[in-house]
Amino acid sequence: MLLSLGCDKKKDRIYEESSTSRLNVSVENVYEAIDKSHAWVFSYYPGADREYGGFNLFPNFMNTTDLSLQADFTTSTFSSTFRVYPGAGPILTFDTYNPVIHYFGLPGYYTGNSTSLGIGATDTGMKGDFEFLVLSANSDSVMLKGMKYGGIMRMEAVPVAQLSTVITSYRAANNTFNSYRSFTIEVNGKTFGTTTTLARVNGTVRPNRYLPVATTDVKLSFIVTDLGLEFYQDYTVEGVTFNKLTFVAATPQYPKGYFKNTANTLKLIPA
Repeated sequence: MLLSLGCDKKKDRIYEESSTSRLNVSVENVYEAIDKSHAWVFSYYPGADREYGGFNLFPNFMNTTDLSLQADFTTSTFSSTFRVYPGAGPILTFDTYNPVIHYFGLPGYYTGNSTSLGIGATDTGMKGDFEFLVLSANSDSVMLKGMKYGGIMRMEAVPVAQLSTVITSYRAANNTFNSYRSFTIEVNGKTFGTTTTLARVNGTVRPNRYLPVATTDVKLSFIVTDLGLEFYQDYTVEGVTFNKLTFVAATPQYPKGYFKNTANTLKLIPA
């Protein structure tokens, strides 16, 4: 998902790797971390500048070669293979075609339908990675860096028995968010209107959102989670810095609910 609004952009990313996390990560450690006793929520960001926002992928590594892969934007499950091999560090690669993740690496010419091309340039598409340098790995989380486009991404572990429940809640939140077509943002006593455009992902029309503030637009990459919105990095708008917005259920004043920061000083409100 993607928002665009005027703000002061900080360079520190939520997912930025520390210097120590680059060290002492072996291929064996990665295989042990992604053992079949866990499934994962993969916060996946295509694009050289994360310009398409993020998507939730749900890999389940069943052994040392096979996995199943689901996502928040499709109800299908696809099986394929993976491996971890040594390079500049351990490299996790999705090494046979899987429509969930490889879709983002296809040229835009192939990602549309009979009447419309997909997102991104016809030759490069969304510039999605499917090979990743493993920056750190344990049984709770795995930090990755796209080998081609350099995005920092995270996989968080969930018990396999809970995976279907987690996926259902993420898809429900994603579908609700996709039903919105415009927003207002309230911050420090100011209210800004928003506009939207439509984009196509995996054959489905999805909204890309833009929040123009003053004369400067900055695109905010984020993922829709079961709790609200999680941004790729910190952003500051009118002096308010945030990297997550939590969804608050509908009230008489906000009939569609709203998303707020921890201090409740910034609200993103569906119109």
